Amino acid sequence: MPMNDKTISPHEFEVSPYQPPATSMAESTEAEGLKLAGRWIRLLAYLADGLIFFIPLLALGFFVPFLANSFESGHGDLSNDLEKGIVVAIGIFFLLFFLAVMVINWVLLYKNGQTIGKRLLAIKIVRTDGSRASLLRIIFLRFLPTGLLNSIPFFGVVFTLLDPLLIFQKSRRCLHDLIADTIVIDTSKRRSIIAMIITSIVSIVLVMMMVGILAAIVIPAYTDYINKTKVTEARRLLSDATTEVDIQIAATRQFPSTLGDWIVTSGKFVASVELNSHHSYIQATMREDESPVSGKTIRMTFDAQTKKWICSAGSPNGLEDKYLPRSCRSGEED
Repeated sequence: MPMNDKTISPHEFEVSPYQPPATSMAESTEAEGLKLAGRWIRLLAYLADGLIFFIPLLALGFFVPFLANSFESGHGDLSNDLEKGIVVAIGIFFLLFFLAVMVINWVLLYKNGQTIGKRLLAIKIVRTDGSRASLLRIIFLRFLPTGLLNSIPFFGVVFTLLDPLLIFQKSRRCLHDLIADTIVIDTSKRRSIIAMIITSIVSIVLVMMMVGILAAIVIPAYTDYINKTKVTEARRLLSDATTEVDIQIAATRQFPSTLGDWIVTSGKFVASVELNSHHSYIQATMREDESPVSGKTIRMTFDAQTKKWICSAGSPNGLEDKYLPRSCRSGEED
């Protein structure tokens, strides 16, 4: 062939840098040997990452504060030092768990453009040309801009819904992919139907485990908290009544036969507050409902020797210890 022949082969023409692109993103990536990750696989990876982060955040944001508040309110059954130690230990554990998840994700993103969820499902983030996406690009172009947009009042809600919907375009790129010039590809050599079924089962199991945790720990804890709040109202009404009785004792030097008309003797959760002058006590009875504290009683007894009030479960049908304030269970002076 003559040296001045300008004819080029089809292969040379295909890889020529002067040729404008003539195919879509989905087609070009497949031509380069890159297979875009499926939309449902990306969704499962997103849910897996969210679940992994949700567990420690739920514990740190709800369970640990609730446990600390429960102990501080006098509803714990252990000593103060042991209670504080338990709260601190649980808090540190979930904080370290959260930090470990963060570090593992950063390492995976730096090394291979993957989060834990993406690694489990064999997908990763790369540049549109198939090259490695740097950690800085992923954080500052892929995560940060969308995170800031999500935080904008009203618009953030719209953006949160719009961003993932863009995955249904042919290129399967969300807005954060467009901003960062990235795509998510499938790194598995072969994804069988069995693997998809197993992945779906694992995802369902994870969700069921989360629901189980909520049902076994959070919901009962919240129910106990509500019942203790009801008893708190009774304790407050009793405290008001004892203050009034103290005034009468100081004035007459004897235990009164009745409470003053201005004393509140019932409430939202309390059916009645009654005074017994013969045995020198004031007793509150909870309202009848479907809760464990229904119709239960709590009592404040005046000690003539020490001139102090002692809190305890009432009689009959006294409150269980776990619903009583600490001073009422231990018999400490009020």
